[in-house]
Amino acid sequence: MEIKKEDILELMERFEASSLSRMNFTQENISIEFEKTPGGEMPAASAAKQGGTGVSQEAASSEAAPAKEQEGTPVKAPLAGVFYRAPSPDAAPFVKKGQTVRKGDVVGIIEAMKMMNEITAPVSGVIKEINAENAAFAQYGDVLMTITEE
Repeated sequence: MEIKKEDILELMERFEASSLSRMNFTQENISIEFEKTPGGEMPAASAAKQGGTGVSQEAASSEAAPAKEQEGTPVKAPLAGVFYRAPSPDAAPFVKKGQTVRKGDVVGIIEAMKMMNEITAPVSGVIKEINAENAAFAQYGDVLMTITEE
């Protein structure tokens, strides 16, 4: 039986939601190990205590704002991991605020378990806001950016 990317992502989500601090999964020639930081905290929880969660303060305050200010389609993190705005440190970002994108265009990547996962635009439109900082940890479901449909 072959293990698929979706299976690994489901394991990650279940582990994050659990109270376990460490988990090993082995199947045939594949071995996966998950571990939370000491004290049972996930890396994002530690970052929050240090003052950074990967989502800017502006993004955090906009979540508390009335719904009418949150116009546009959110681009959410499909899994927890490190969000990158560019394909490499010396490359230009995939998108910038005000840039027009088409549905399916790559707008960022999330690295999880040494795998790079492309984040694509769910709709065509203009990048209204970029909420996530480059190379910051993003939780599953975090709004990375917002696109205003045209």
